[in-house]
Amino acid sequence: MNVRLESMCHGDGKIYLQMAIERMSAGSLLLLDARLKDGSAVPAHLFPFVPQSSESKANFVVVLPHFEVREIDLNFTEFNGTNEPLGQSRLTVETSALRWKTRFNALVRNELTLQMFSIEREYSIDRMNVFFTDAVDDGEEIVVKALIDMPHIEGVDVMVRFMDETGQELDLPVYPLIDEVVPAQRLGDEDRLHIGFSVRVNRTHKDFCVSVYDENDVLPGSFGVFSDETYEPLHENYVAATIDAGRDERYDDWYHYHCATLAELAHQRIARFPFEPTISLVMPFFPRDYPYISSCLEALSRQTYRSFELVVMDACGNENMFASFFKEWETDTRLVHVILEEKTESPVASLTGIMQSKGEWCAILEPRVMLAPEALYEFVRAINEAEKETENKKETTQTITAIYSHHDHVSEQAMYSKACIKPEFSLDLLYSYNYLGPLVVYSREIIDKIAKGPGYSTESFSYDMALKAVECQGKFKRIEGVLYHVADLTAPVEANSMTYAEQEEFAFREGRKALAQHLRRQGVSAVVLSEAEQQRYRVKYQLPEKHPTLSVVIPNKDQMALLDSCIASILQNEIDVSYEIVIVDNMSVLPETNAYYQGLVSCQPNVRIISYEGEFSISSMANYAFENTTSEYLLLLHNDTEFIGKDGMNDLLAYATRADVGIVGAKLLFSDDTVQHAGLAVGPRGATGNLGWNLPRSAQGYMKRLMCPSNVSAVSSACQLIKRSAFEVVGGYNEKFKLAYYDADLCLKLKKAGYRVVFDADVELYHHERATRGHSITHKDRVRLERERAYLHYLWPHYFIEGDPYLSSFFDSDSLYGQLAF
Repeated sequence: MNVRLESMCHGDGKIYLQMAIERMSAGSLLLLDARLKDGSAVPAHLFPFVPQSSESKANFVVVLPHFEVREIDLNFTEFNGTNEPLGQSRLTVETSALRWKTRFNALVRNELTLQMFSIEREYSIDRMNVFFTDAVDDGEEIVVKALIDMPHIEGVDVMVRFMDETGQELDLPVYPLIDEVVPAQRLGDEDRLHIGFSVRVNRTHKDFCVSVYDENDVLPGSFGVFSDETYEPLHENYVAATIDAGRDERYDDWYHYHCATLAELAHQRIARFPFEPTISLVMPFFPRDYPYISSCLEALSRQTYRSFELVVMDACGNENMFASFFKEWETDTRLVHVILEEKTESPVASLTGIMQSKGEWCAILEPRVMLAPEALYEFVRAINEAEKETENKKETTQTITAIYSHHDHVSEQAMYSKACIKPEFSLDLLYSYNYLGPLVVYSREIIDKIAKGPGYSTESFSYDMALKAVECQGKFKRIEGVLYHVADLTAPVEANSMTYAEQEEFAFREGRKALAQHLRRQGVSAVVLSEAEQQRYRVKYQLPEKHPTLSVVIPNKDQMALLDSCIASILQNEIDVSYEIVIVDNMSVLPETNAYYQGLVSCQPNVRIISYEGEFSISSMANYAFENTTSEYLLLLHNDTEFIGKDGMNDLLAYATRADVGIVGAKLLFSDDTVQHAGLAVGPRGATGNLGWNLPRSAQGYMKRLMCPSNVSAVSSACQLIKRSAFEVVGGYNEKFKLAYYDADLCLKLKKAGYRVVFDADVELYHHERATRGHSITHKDRVRLERERAYLHYLWPHYFIEGDPYLSSFFDSDSLYGQLAF
């Protein structure tokens, strides 16, 4: 047997060799064994090859991992139906020549090179194939996700082996993600098995080779190499898919495209509204504001709506400086100048200004805030729309009493960035931090109600005022527009920056007190913690003195290993109430399942099994369980979930006892600590989407929504803690949803009935969905899913027309990350 290397190149961490092999017998079997110089085995594949160029005599291609070694020995053995080899041949590949030979072949023999690179695809149907699907940066580590695609046949035992960049054995923990059968789509094709897994590698030593093989030698294996060549395109795709409005470097272009045009501004200047209120803009003015005041006043002078007053609360103590900054306003009757003592604090200045202002609507305008030309016009438009709505409904109270909008930040170079595109009013996000931003316009009605009710405080004034507006039944309206820009703190000199930083730090500390006092006045028993590093508050709700009752409902059919892990995590929870675990068994067929149930019930008196004999449907099984329980609260868990930590159940239950909350969900994680679910959005991809999908567990998410509790349209049924009284009001789960969307539908019904749907980011569970053997989506299931998706559209069409209220029309309609639509 004669073996000759005709050509070589490399790419995607692999070496491709074109071989001309003269065999002793035409029908013989040719085997390849690859070794390093120390004898370590190297994964290697030998594929028949028919070159497209007549100049090439190659008839095989060898594929090897591109290790950081000088040489790899190739041993070819030819067999002809017997155990005795017909012949053998040995070849040493010197990898040092790879770079220049790859460049040469790309120029001279490009067609053959491309043919080599696609050789594995040509033989993929009858073997295992491994692909890298994602590279997720998570601090000092990278989460590398991979997928094995293979024929679904019996007798295959899939094994995984890892090697470092030098070909030595590497021990990496494997996190299973999916294990599902993909039915054949065409007559004659075979079903495919997809096995997904991930590993974590240190970013400074990220290179590795993964080899997948069949322990029983039924199927040929495969390998993949993770290196810079594979990481960089995966990382770029991941960043592009998950970029949010706050980090998108294209935002400046986006804003200039979406802001009001010159023609629109001209129209606004001559437009008239039925109701044209005076808007009082209260401006606390301190020496730290000198770098910003000119830009702020210039923006104010360009407003298309002119009926406003500017109440300047001057604590500078320098008349000459004031006169120089406000020279253009000297004769403007809309300017109200109030001189304060030099040591007056900003909250005192704001409060004093509001009390002295005369407008029907009022806002604090910090000098760092530059209004867009259309800002006041859009606020007044919203007010008039609300007035018209009030008239149509023949109501006596205003439909809105507070208005806020989106904003961004502006640099000294007038570049816009760090957009804050906010959800519709989310009380629970407000309880985490003041996401409303520095500019909120309040009606005089709510200002007076606060004064007569809880009164004003100078502790974190803006945040405190928003909370007190909530107490006074204030109704918040979001305007879908970027109506102001906040100057970056990096713009002024360092001393001034520190002054603003100190002010914000003080406001954050005082904000915790304001929130705690607000909850106390509302009769909510809670402890408010502040997390300074994340600049957020955490509300730890307390259970009422009369402890509520709780039933934990788990639908199940066999799957004992999953169920046992789920129950073990429940039993490890430290919870202040007595509870029962109700397993809804759906005609399990394995005899060991019944034995497991008997053992479980005998050692855990708070566990009971109820039988459900219909087809497997979580919506029907959950309704059946709720009919067979009497607890005030019900926690629906999928059997493939596990609580992380010991406080999850107690926190969910305490949260749900708040009078306005109907249902609470948790953060769900894949086993590799990436996010599977941080609330459900209704509308993405024509159905529902898991917010934060595939982001690292440590990610804050856009507007901090992966780390803060917030209101969402829906939460996953994998973990839903439900108030029974609310559940009964809306009639439970809609059993027409057999496979999916029953969780979203329930949440939307609760929201429509006036209850809040809460995503609690502080409670985490692992969700091993699709990670167990045997999961399969049949063609019949696909048809059923499509019908249920259409039914969701039928029941809730405005979500698919207007979009999810907790997202924005400015976002890509399919994005789960707050990504701008271009």
